[in-house]
Amino acid sequence: MNLNNTDSDEVFGAFRLGSMALALPMTVLREVVPFTRLQQLPTAAPWVLGGLDLRGVLVPVVDLSVLLGHTDQADHRQCVVIVAHDGHLAGVVATAVDCLFSASTQKLNVFHGTDPVGRVARGSLQNPVSGKLLTVLCAQALMALPQLPAVSDPEPHRQSHALSQEHASAEEHHRIPLLLMRSRGLLFAVNPEEIETTMPRAQLKSKDVCNGHYKGNAIYREREIPAISLTDYLNFGVEAGPLKTNMCVGDPAQPAFVLRFGQGAMAVLIDEILDIVQVNPNQLIDLPNIAVLKTKVLRQTIAVHSIYPEQPHDEHFYVIHPKGMVADQGLKALADLVHRAENTKDVPEESDHQRKGLRRLEVDQRVIVFDMNGDHVIPISEIAEVLPYRGVKEAFPRDNPFRGIMTHRNRAIPVVDLAQHLGLPRQKLNTSSNVLVVHLENQPIGLAVGCLRSIEQANWSPEVPVLGAARTERSGVNKLTKKLAEVLVGNERKLLEIISAREEAQRFAECHLAARCDQTALSPEQEKQLECTHTAEA
Repeated sequence: MNLNNTDSDEVFGAFRLGSMALALPMTVLREVVPFTRLQQLPTAAPWVLGGLDLRGVLVPVVDLSVLLGHTDQADHRQCVVIVAHDGHLAGVVATAVDCLFSASTQKLNVFHGTDPVGRVARGSLQNPVSGKLLTVLCAQALMALPQLPAVSDPEPHRQSHALSQEHASAEEHHRIPLLLMRSRGLLFAVNPEEIETTMPRAQLKSKDVCNGHYKGNAIYREREIPAISLTDYLNFGVEAGPLKTNMCVGDPAQPAFVLRFGQGAMAVLIDEILDIVQVNPNQLIDLPNIAVLKTKVLRQTIAVHSIYPEQPHDEHFYVIHPKGMVADQGLKALADLVHRAENTKDVPEESDHQRKGLRRLEVDQRVIVFDMNGDHVIPISEIAEVLPYRGVKEAFPRDNPFRGIMTHRNRAIPVVDLAQHLGLPRQKLNTSSNVLVVHLENQPIGLAVGCLRSIEQANWSPEVPVLGAARTERSGVNKLTKKLAEVLVGNERKLLEIISAREEAQRFAECHLAARCDQTALSPEQEKQLECTHTAEA
């Protein structure tokens, strides 16, 4: 489902009430809650069923079928759509929530009702994806209904949420990835598509000219690049946390992310990489233009509870804008200085991959490097989230790659041992292992792997034949070719196999569904025997 809007497009939430197909703009939809016992309200309107206790606020609930004079059918009342308009709340009874869709408001066929009830129907609109015609309701007319005791909205700052968690994946078209990290007790985030790579262990070489945020040089792709402390560069005080970035030779290496400055590069030192998540850009909040903040680098922030609703902390992540750092003339001069110094060294005329005759493609892509009985890579664009391997109760036969279920964001995610699914030895998974989440339509699939090594820029190579005996995967398919990517892991350049997370998650889902069907289906011989048995009994 494509929710990318044009200037005249609007996103709608579709729901049903009995046989009526209805819709409301997402700008007025607050949330959907189950239909529960209501409290009586002081109104004579029969279509006001009562008040719903919504976190301490009594919200009037309207049954449109009763309002329109239809037969009262209580079995249609399964959930309540909370509508917010002009500082007031009201609930609308619904049988089920259908989907989100985007449509041009210019294609709305407007109704011209004159009475208060008739004005509730704003017009008809076709869902361009399903082709279904729906009646669009008018929130303003709904709130203006006589005898409706609309209640004031206690949370007017809240934005409209998706109709249901089951349809939250429809918003993935709007989401952007964020790499979450911590440095000196502060939380930061950066779009991984805007950095060159990450370094899990940036070992520093001390320099006599080190001062301020410049901490020395790190080895990156067999060359030295300058390394700076993120928090020192942003002028955050030492009160934020321990100054781990005052390192000397021999100190434990620490993570970093790498930015490209023309021909040069720079490592930005942090303390810990936490997670990779997908967020809605609407959740990003612009920072005020305060002199102490480097607003060209820190333009936005995002609350922790916006990413992890189950953790209602007051903390937030500062969102880093890498282009602001690249435009910093001081950083650019430092990167150029170290790059020129490195160019004066003797370097081989040909790289290893050139001497081996491997073709290097012009197109580079970012990949996640992870351990799975050896190093492998997956394109980062195929991964929705990276989660720790926790809460999975393993209670299934060891010859089955299905490890169990984990819950995340009110979703049940099946977790698959990716190595075993591919025909490799079963992995020894623990809390340091990870689950790569792939979204297939409305069903996420978790691929369990070992520890993540880094995010790297990979040079893609063509498919190559699998030498020797072809590897037979779990589904019995002989794999005759594989695709490789040249990746720098640490200081070692490797050719690693590329695994398509989306294809493997889809293949697991298809095999799983096929297995369920095979368990219930009867063979022709069984059907014939059953038919003979029924004939004899008759």
